[in-house]
Amino acid sequence: MRKLNWINNSNIVLSGASSGIGRELAILFCQKYNCKVFGLARNTDKLKSLKAEIGDNFDYLATDISIQQSWQQVYDKLVEINFCPDILINNAGVIHRFAKFRMLNDEIVNNTINTNFLSVVNSTRILLPLLDKSPKRAIINVSSASAYLACPGVSLYAATKSATLAFSEVLHEELSGEGYYVGAVMPGPVKTDLYKPRNKKTVDKLVKDNFITNFGISAQKASKQIISKMRRCRKRMTIGLPAHIMSFFYRLFPSFSIAVVGKVFRAVPLATYKEMFVDEKSKRKHSPRGKKSKKTPVIITEQPSQELSTDNQVAVAPSKITDSQTTNTPAK
Repeated sequence: MRKLNWINNSNIVLSGASSGIGRELAILFCQKYNCKVFGLARNTDKLKSLKAEIGDNFDYLATDISIQQSWQQVYDKLVEINFCPDILINNAGVIHRFAKFRMLNDEIVNNTINTNFLSVVNSTRILLPLLDKSPKRAIINVSSASAYLACPGVSLYAATKSATLAFSEVLHEELSGEGYYVGAVMPGPVKTDLYKPRNKKTVDKLVKDNFITNFGISAQKASKQIISKMRRCRKRMTIGLPAHIMSFFYRLFPSFSIAVVGKVFRAVPLATYKEMFVDEKSKRKHSPRGKKSKKTPVIITEQPSQELSTDNQVAVAPSKITDSQTTNTPAK
């Protein structure tokens, strides 16, 4: 049983430290709990700015954690500066634009899987030898409320976050006998510019552009809740009211909860969702309803049947997908 102050004075490796929840976690750990944080992110300028704000308790390495070799570089750097981590926090993640799965190209698919899930696997596997040396030894993986209830339009994102949750819970059972604490964080919507429509003219006047961002909680509040639950060694850390609602709704109605969410998304007058379901609405608009089609009489002839040759078969080619149709936006 750990004491509530077990986090104090810890050495922490934190990915996704340059913005969002990661940035707020770094500030809180360093300034309130006197921890030393080794931050990882792609954006060097933001890491330098955070270093200037926090001071000596924060150090960093600008790297792309979606690449497996980057974690070996992190390991080598930690050994070089004699930084023995007590806690590993896998916070970095990306979310693609709301779109049907068929709209996602290879680059987006690979980047989402590598960043959201495989980076968690690689960091854990490579840094475990260093974590083994710490008496505190803890691993925290930031998943998402989408692991509870997947939402249409973010199929791949939800899948990677579900995998992160499953990996964390199994890892907890495997390592708990070795003195490890492994927890998974499931935040709901967090206030960022992530969901804001690109074209304000396409948004219904009755709905403000910040509809979803106002629905979520701030990154600062989310980080406080995460640390509070970490101090109590919670295996599942559900963050924010929307996340609790998603968890409850799925447990109560597991068979049709995703379908209900899909209908809600179709009804929300935001350009983000309208663009995703535009094909469905177009088909429904042009399909005849309530009209009985005239039956064409079948004429049977005595001519011998002939097999349809492959030359007469028509193949419908899928429409080309360009990178402009989907975007990868860093999250957290």
